[in-house]
Amino acid sequence: MKLVLYIFILSVSFGAFSQDTLVVFDRPGVADSPYLVPEKTYFLESGIGFSDQSEASDLLYPSIMIRKRIFKTTELRLATSTFPQSIRLMRQITEQSPILGSIGAKQRIVREKKWIPETAVILNSYYNFSNMNKPKLANFVWEMQLLFQSTLTNWFSINYNFGYIHFATENQHYLNQSTCFNFQLTKKTSAFVENFNYVSLHSDSPEICYDFGFTHLLTKNIQVDLSYIANRFNQAHYGTILGGISFRICEN
Repeated sequence: MKLVLYIFILSVSFGAFSQDTLVVFDRPGVADSPYLVPEKTYFLESGIGFSDQSEASDLLYPSIMIRKRIFKTTELRLATSTFPQSIRLMRQITEQSPILGSIGAKQRIVREKKWIPETAVILNSYYNFSNMNKPKLANFVWEMQLLFQSTLTNWFSINYNFGYIHFATENQHYLNQSTCFNFQLTKKTSAFVENFNYVSLHSDSPEICYDFGFTHLLTKNIQVDLSYIANRFNQAHYGTILGGISFRICEN
């Protein structure tokens, strides 16, 4: 079966500044962090992935996300071509239309302190439109995730999520979890390895996944990263190489 291009934003944390939180770029679809964008700051995050049968036209649909603090403990997220990293779900969604929109919000619940992890809840909605003479909504998906991160040392941290996904168009229900281990190799370079899984409440076949990669801080406001992601579903393996770039933009 032909592998289509699966796109999402790739970035992970790269360091700390004297501000409200650690600077952490998210990776929608896998283990989002609970940290919010600092006040008076925009995060612009982008990425693209390639499988062994990607085509040049796939370059037309990179992922782009803009994140902005709108209240003291709330962050707004607007994106295109981001989606939960489930092969089962993505096959159903992107076969009708590859153009995906997303809007969501992240709400901080607890600040990290000693053994208490940084904790937040995120609500995301995803939609696309069918390619018809009269465009109409083709699919609608929403999710709720609990996000946690524990910074154990100055070079090692763990972020982990637990969530529920509802494919409303087909009335399908999923549970998912992810656990990501982050290693700060140098002041500018970090590595991560992660396990994440999806369980359909309508099927006995879970989707077992993992990814690993590196991030590098080019400047204090620009990060690039490279990773490999693998999904296993119905005894088939789906592999994708991903690259990303993320920007921190401060208001004047």
